[in-house]
Amino acid sequence: LCYEGRKLGNKFSDQRRWLTRVYEKELATIDDKRAFLVRLAQSANFYYSAWYMEDLNKEHHIGGFEDHPNGEFASFLVQYLKDASSKLSAPILSRFYCQAIEDSALQDEFVESAKACAAFFTLWRAANSTSGLDEIYRRYFKGSDAPAKVIEHNWKDNPDSASAEELKTYFLAVLANRGLTDKSTWLKESERFLSFSELKVMCRFVLFVAANDRVPDKGNPGLTALGTKGTCPLLSLARWKARDFKSLEHVAPQKPQGGHTWDTDIYVNNMVSDIGNLMLLPLDINSVVDNKNWPVKYLHYCHIGIRNADELQVLSDAAKSKGVVLSQKATAALSKAEHNCAVEPVLGVGEGGDWNAALIAARTQQMKEIAWNTLFGWLST
Repeated sequence: LCYEGRKLGNKFSDQRRWLTRVYEKELATIDDKRAFLVRLAQSANFYYSAWYMEDLNKEHHIGGFEDHPNGEFASFLVQYLKDASSKLSAPILSRFYCQAIEDSALQDEFVESAKACAAFFTLWRAANSTSGLDEIYRRYFKGSDAPAKVIEHNWKDNPDSASAEELKTYFLAVLANRGLTDKSTWLKESERFLSFSELKVMCRFVLFVAANDRVPDKGNPGLTALGTKGTCPLLSLARWKARDFKSLEHVAPQKPQGGHTWDTDIYVNNMVSDIGNLMLLPLDINSVVDNKNWPVKYLHYCHIGIRNADELQVLSDAAKSKGVVLSQKATAALSKAEHNCAVEPVLGVGEGGDWNAALIAARTQQMKEIAWNTLFGWLST
């Protein structure tokens, strides 16, 4: 795909015939053959060092971007796309990665291409099925006149350095063709697809984006307000890989206990998998508190990031006075968790607050608006 813009089958026989045709028949000189092998090696290096991160110099940076100021941010975006199985983002990223490794002056182009790929994939897939998505990526390499005009970006027909601005222009044209550059349209179309039941990894990514540098909105418990830069920094590979917020917790449980006190509208309106009902929790902890009622869950959530023994004892005593036995396993793990800024807006609802359908709808709306504004900004040229 990168070399000449065509799809190749997975069978070894197909690949062998392609290599025989290109390498032995079409590349006339030894210099041509060497240039081809360089591209092949560079592509392999992308998968080894960046996509699968098997050659680690630093744990939270893809190979070659350890010293770039936005290296960890770009690494986070690449790993999100891999985790979300956006396989045809990889050839595009490979093209930009290869030229960046070859010429360090083009590293910023790779960072911008990673932003473009993450933004486009999320905006498209959150509002569409996968139908036609692969062909959109292939047209970038082979060129197309419609529905979005784009020149060939394969090495054979266009050996010049790829431009992140051209990539963004193409992705924006594709989104515009489906009406998804209009925020209200995207918000409506994403109602069907952007949920835990459909896109778990993407929901986790949107939670990261929506919580980044946000603080609790004191006037609207459960919602957030814009904080200063660095208030809640989540867009890095270290945060993405951390166990502290590795799992997605349903605040209102998927399978509540009999005689539960949760708002029945949450279940009548199928809102339990909405992104506004989700929060990030340490791995394997949500199973301990998953079907409890709100006051019990709240007392568990309050342990996030708490290191002070006296504060922990106050919480434990408060729970016991209400006849609530807190899970020692859960509270111990929660109290060790970092980056509690992502959970603080949920705590703002308070023990006596009401986690209801209206709050879930408001949180879903806000998170999606923040995501659209951020991602659309990444695509701006």
